[in-house]
Amino acid sequence: MDTIEEPMDSFQSRLRTAMQMRNMSVGTLSQKSGISQNTIYVYLNPEKYHRESCPGSNNLEAMAEALDVSMDWLWGRPVALMSWVPTSERLPEKGGEYLVSVRWYREDDIDIDVYDYDARCKEWNDGESCGQRVIAWMPLPVVYKPNKK
Repeated sequence: MDTIEEPMDSFQSRLRTAMQMRNMSVGTLSQKSGISQNTIYVYLNPEKYHRESCPGSNNLEAMAEALDVSMDWLWGRPVALMSWVPTSERLPEKGGEYLVSVRWYREDDIDIDVYDYDARCKEWNDGESCGQRVIAWMPLPVVYKPNKK
């Protein structure tokens, strides 16, 4: 499995990236994490507020959970680039599309696909049928956008 050996960027950059990936505003992150909007603004812009921008472990954990990323990734530690979450351990907390590992009718017939997840019904949908064939999931990667030169 590929890993990031060196931190790619700062905590502030990772926090911004995670918020963009989840299409989450400061207000929504505040509501989901229980951290005040002012504190999140300080984390995002420490130079503007001339304050310490490193969250304590409780705030880091709350933001990571709200953003559905690992604390290690958010903090900038080396982490696995692709990590499956078994459905037996945890389901996504919100709806949306996810990369899924699907077990078909035979035990050894496993495929990868993109399914929608309905968090209210705790049900996966491949666009044609609903079922409990999903055995693991992960958030979709960010869409590649080439640099404009």
